Amino acid sequence: MTANVLKIQVAPSGYEKLVPTLDECFRIINALPKSATGQNITSYVTMITGNPPYLDSYGEKEKELHIVLLDNGRLNMQKDPNFRQALRCIRCGSCLNVCPIYQRVGGHVFGHTYMGAIGSILTAFTVGLDEAQDMQSLCIACGRCKEVCPAEIDLPGLIMHLRNWLADEGALTSTQKLLLRHFLAKPKTMKTCLSLGEKLQKPLVSEDHFLKKVPFFPGVNEVLDFPALKPALSKTFQSIPQNTKGRCEVAIFGGCLVNQLYPQIGEAMVKVLNRYDTKVNYPEKQGCCGAPAYYMGDIKSAQKLVKTNIEAFENDAYEYILTPCPTCTAFIKEHFAELMPKGTWRERAEKIQEKTGDFTNFISLLEKEMGLLKRKKISEKITYHDSCHYKRSLGLSDKPRYLLGKIAMTKEMEGADSCCGFGGSYLLKHPEISKELLTEKCRNILLSEASTVATDCPGCILQISGGLHKEGLPIKTKHTAEILAEYFDK
Repeated sequence: MTANVLKIQVAPSGYEKLVPTLDECFRIINALPKSATGQNITSYVTMITGNPPYLDSYGEKEKELHIVLLDNGRLNMQKDPNFRQALRCIRCGSCLNVCPIYQRVGGHVFGHTYMGAIGSILTAFTVGLDEAQDMQSLCIACGRCKEVCPAEIDLPGLIMHLRNWLADEGALTSTQKLLLRHFLAKPKTMKTCLSLGEKLQKPLVSEDHFLKKVPFFPGVNEVLDFPALKPALSKTFQSIPQNTKGRCEVAIFGGCLVNQLYPQIGEAMVKVLNRYDTKVNYPEKQGCCGAPAYYMGDIKSAQKLVKTNIEAFENDAYEYILTPCPTCTAFIKEHFAELMPKGTWRERAEKIQEKTGDFTNFISLLEKEMGLLKRKKISEKITYHDSCHYKRSLGLSDKPRYLLGKIAMTKEMEGADSCCGFGGSYLLKHPEISKELLTEKCRNILLSEASTVATDCPGCILQISGGLHKEGLPIKTKHTAEILAEYFDK
């Protein structure tokens, strides 16, 4: 621990002059250079006025008052343009009260002196980066802490900066580097490997198209049943019946899960968009949006993927770029431009950002104009699960409810916006915690007495459908696009 020490000599010239006034205390501290105090005083301020001189057999003697200003890494935090906002923390505990991970593992696991997401940030500066590495990996990036923070600290954003810092310091494992830099960051390689995997998986595929066992990740098998790979949407798109003309032309950004695990979501999007008089394209050269690399701190791989997708979607004919994945949508709209260097690449990224939006939100706008959903024709009772990015990053949770309410009987489940536990790679890193979150989500779905749970996130579909299937519960999990497509088929 480091400290800056201010020594004040107290003159023994009378009690009334020995004790500084409160104004004098502030004057003394404010007179200190910023290198000693930072930009401001901490939220907890104690003014020590000292004791009067004492008397012994030799007469009156002086006492010294020392004011010690603790630094302990906080000055470095204050100098950092990203992390300085963490100094606004007032230790109210609001973030801990809503954190689904902290509620399950407690402060002995998710921190000690400082706990939870804010603890990960403070620990990196006050104790050391190495101590924060395991802590920050517990964050599932659900965004609840940011939603309730009275000091408006962007804790999820700071966790991302912390992961980037850790990656720069060599925290990424060889397996993570292989996955991010030689698989996700190379769309052609990724598509080739997944296509090969689709053929080789056949001995492991059950009749209802789940894998009997996930190789290399035994923890996943304890949490859920994993879906089998399907023919990629990028290969089958041209065979989907669709309009050749329309009032406008859009491109679909499918994302990794839709392209290879849930191509039926892409097919449903085409069917629904066609009914709303929209022409649809699926640029074949698109790749992963870059969010997995960004969230793991590998900024260079994320930047490479941003450039790949800019080139794939840079077509003036596309009036809109629609995604069925809120993580992709949020990442494109929030990070594409900031990850590009100033100049041409950033300008191109900004154009992609402006065109990109959520599929269900787009349909809700068209429905208000065209009114194609006229009566309830979907027989099953539907409950809705809010994905974390869909509600907290995009703020669109009312859009699917508006559409689904027009065509089916719906019922809200308890904890509709609680995290399902998927969190991208979180399922792989912390399967025990992921399972607890999933178990609670499945219980709430079951209690809703719905026969179908709808959501707008392919990751949540993977998690929830896999959990329900593993428990033998006959409840379907569908994307809003699929339910709308079924409506138009009836």
